[in-house]
Amino acid sequence: MVKRKVARIGPSTLMISLPSKWCKHFNIQKGAELEVEEQGSEIRVRTNENKALMETTINIEGLSERSIKYLLGAANKVGYDIINIIHESNQINAINKLFKDFYIGFIIDGQTGEKTTFKKISAESESEFDNILRRVFLVTLTLADTFTTLSKNKEFHKLKDSLMLEVTNNQLTDHCHRLLIRFGYKDYIKTSFLYTIAWNLEKIADEYKDLINYIVSINNLKLNEDLIRIAEDINNKFKLYYELFYKFKIDDMDRITSELKQQKEYIIQIETKLTKEETPVYAHLLTIAKRIGDFSSSIVAVNLH
Repeated sequence: MVKRKVARIGPSTLMISLPSKWCKHFNIQKGAELEVEEQGSEIRVRTNENKALMETTINIEGLSERSIKYLLGAANKVGYDIINIIHESNQINAINKLFKDFYIGFIIDGQTGEKTTFKKISAESESEFDNILRRVFLVTLTLADTFTTLSKNKEFHKLKDSLMLEVTNNQLTDHCHRLLIRFGYKDYIKTSFLYTIAWNLEKIADEYKDLINYIVSINNLKLNEDLIRIAEDINNKFKLYYELFYKFKIDDMDRITSELKQQKEYIIQIETKLTKEETPVYAHLLTIAKRIGDFSSSIVAVNLH
């Protein structure tokens, strides 16, 4: 944080200078119009001018697929518009697939055996955040619904098809994070809490993905009826937290949180009844229940007025 002295212009006008780096980044010129908004003891200055393109170069030679995904995901979330990737020729297919599956609005702007440039061409605005976050909720709820329904019907062989919902979840949550880092939220004090909510939705979908991959890897798996009932109860609590996010009541929050705590305690109690093959299912469901409970404080925070 940089302190700047206030200067007086005329008998009643006070002025401070704008940071030159910020002005250059947003192409602010003399005569430009800026939005000024009071936020308690703070003043927020915003521009509608086009933001200068952010560019970075990342060398992924010799790196694992996981490390590559971390690096490119971070570059997308931070808000880079042009991402130059130095790579080996045998890594081209992997990075092309990553951008196709996870990063919204990028095209290949140039590619050789040693370097690929991805450029973001779709316009983005902070105003789209609310709609995208709701889509993340609905996609993740659909994934949970699909898992519960197919498990109840013992149609485990169909679970693999639902994993496309997890890919969509990753695309949307990454875009939510990108928007929040790049623009902040319209009510800026809620930005970090909404980032946490989007992050938590991504982790819940990841847990369902791992759970589904485990189940389809076991031939003739038979699940304890208690586990299927627990999965259904967890799904119902997830729906209640979604509804609470958009129609908040503190009494409802207290009730749902208490019910979820009891549910987690019940899940722990049934562990001794499970077979060796069922134990990983139990562990994933317990983690999902804990992740759902993690919404509580952030939901309260974004609903404070």
